[in-house]
Amino acid sequence: MNWQLLISNRIINVGFISWMLSQLIKTGIFLLQNKKINLKRLSESGGMPSAHSALGCSVAIATVQEVGFASPIAALALSFAAVVLYDAMGVRRAAGEQAKAINQITEYLGETDKTGKMAEIKESIGTLEVSLGHTPFEVLCGALLGICVALLSA
Repeated sequence: MNWQLLISNRIINVGFISWMLSQLIKTGIFLLQNKKINLKRLSESGGMPSAHSALGCSVAIATVQEVGFASPIAALALSFAAVVLYDAMGVRRAAGEQAKAINQITEYLGETDKTGKMAEIKESIGTLEVSLGHTPFEVLCGALLGICVALLSA
């Protein structure tokens, strides 16, 4: 692979830096709140700020800076960012809320099940991931982080 080609693309670099900063901030917030480090936060979704939003917005702004606002490529990048923002706080958040409800239901049914069948079912499906999506504030902070990284890298 030609690494020089990869690192010479400003738009990719800006997106990667925004994503990495967001994940580092999430890890730092977890450390401050829980007084312990959780390296899984470097790759997990959900939380503050939204890495998806940071990545999408930084790529969109960097693209506009490179090719101009009137370019069809800029329109594509801005549309991509809008879909990512919507998905982060809409669809993915709803999936996280549903996972939380399913986990509560399986926990309740497991406590009241006299046959032991619920324990088998719970063991086979495990516990569903609940931190999939973001609050609007987490998305806003991620978007602002991405925009700032793109503007500062110009």
